[in-house]
Amino acid sequence: MADSLPSHVLSNGESGRRNSNGTFTNHQLPYEILQEIFLHCRTPDRWPSRKIAPLLLCHVCSRWRSVAQSTPRLWNKLSVGGLGSTLDFDKALATLTNATDLWSRCIGKYSPLSYTVRLHPEAGMTHVRTTGRSLPLPFPPSIRELDLELPDDFQLKNYDYLQKDPLELLEAARISMRYGDELDVTTEHFPFAHVPRLRSLALDVPWSLDPLEPQFTQMPWTQLTCLVLKRDVPLEAWHTIVRLCPALQRCYVEIEVNVDSEPLDISSLAETTLAHLEHFTLMVYIWEALLAGEGEDFGLTSEHALRLFRDARLTSLTLRQGLYGPDLFRIRGIMVTVTTLDISCDMSPIDLVLLLHHDPKKTPIVLPHLQHLTLGILDYRYNTHSWSFPSKLLYRALESRWWPVDGLNDVWPMHSVSCLESVSLFVDYRHPDTLQEVVWALAPLKARGLHIEVRTGTGDDWKHPEDKLNQWRVDVQE
Repeated sequence: MADSLPSHVLSNGESGRRNSNGTFTNHQLPYEILQEIFLHCRTPDRWPSRKIAPLLLCHVCSRWRSVAQSTPRLWNKLSVGGLGSTLDFDKALATLTNATDLWSRCIGKYSPLSYTVRLHPEAGMTHVRTTGRSLPLPFPPSIRELDLELPDDFQLKNYDYLQKDPLELLEAARISMRYGDELDVTTEHFPFAHVPRLRSLALDVPWSLDPLEPQFTQMPWTQLTCLVLKRDVPLEAWHTIVRLCPALQRCYVEIEVNVDSEPLDISSLAETTLAHLEHFTLMVYIWEALLAGEGEDFGLTSEHALRLFRDARLTSLTLRQGLYGPDLFRIRGIMVTVTTLDISCDMSPIDLVLLLHHDPKKTPIVLPHLQHLTLGILDYRYNTHSWSFPSKLLYRALESRWWPVDGLNDVWPMHSVSCLESVSLFVDYRHPDTLQEVVWALAPLKARGLHIEVRTGTGDDWKHPEDKLNQWRVDVQE
């Protein structure tokens, strides 16, 4: 522990008293050392429990309580979950209210706070109507990061008048609703709709296939730099939203396409470009539905949609689920600056591997700056067709993009292509033979120094990458 403490704290021995053997007692430790020790006692989420810090520290003695409550970094996160069942609504309300008051008082008015509230499924419209009270509102004004899970939108929509203090410090917010009104109905009631510092937003809410209502534009879309949209966003809604977010730098979206709907008119996408976009993650579960069937393509790879990325400087691109070969080849134009590629697809593995293979004699160069590759080797048609994977072709493709430092020569076009640095492979657990085959095929490259990671798992493990879903978060001072 002492090795991690600042030198000026360790040298501050004269501020406390020592025993005859030269050591400090608990009550004689210098204030600064106690603070550092307390900070090492923090849990990741800071639940309001007397069994863990920081509340535990406040129940040892009056001096510890004074030191703890005077250390804002102990109180910069508060997580309260499972609140509001019909059996403990009053207790839940008291717990949340008391914890919020204590955390707010200890952290101060202008220090950043990460605030997580997860309500019990029973804490929805029916029960709240009988009590006439809202659990999450009002929010403390010092919130910098808000993570809110609700059974429905009733407590926000009917109690928004309780939010007296503006959330002037709020930079990132996640709203999750299990059911209830669609997003376009509830956005006007969200208490962060007019927050000047909001830059990062994650929405996991019900979506409607109906056109978005006018009040939808009241959300602070234009100031967002990070956007996470979950739960099968209708393609038309995605097109509407993306036109409102010209400053986006990072985006994650799960697209849903209604195969029975009329073809969409997305010509207005040609008027929009995401010039600042650097990280883009697209999850599509019915990719073939993006083809209108009458010669009109209104998906990611259509002429209009590609114009969104015309001026973008994408460095990270993630494409997962159901991508056909011709569509993949059409997105070369947005891959010129990509350094990190994360991809799985329902196309011929041979076509994918051949796309990754680099031939310095051919132009244009595909993915010239690729440095980090994550590849999902998944069987989307299990038990309906024969399965094989071109492991040897993959070896040659990776070898064409990597070379040992001592193996450089004048033949390699160093000015036009980057060296591959790392490869991560995810293999369908239903094909252990493929896993072993890939490990064996790539062993020579790994032995020569290329960083290669091979793992196995289910399709569900692959569908929802946690690092991409959590990119909306901001760093609260630790």
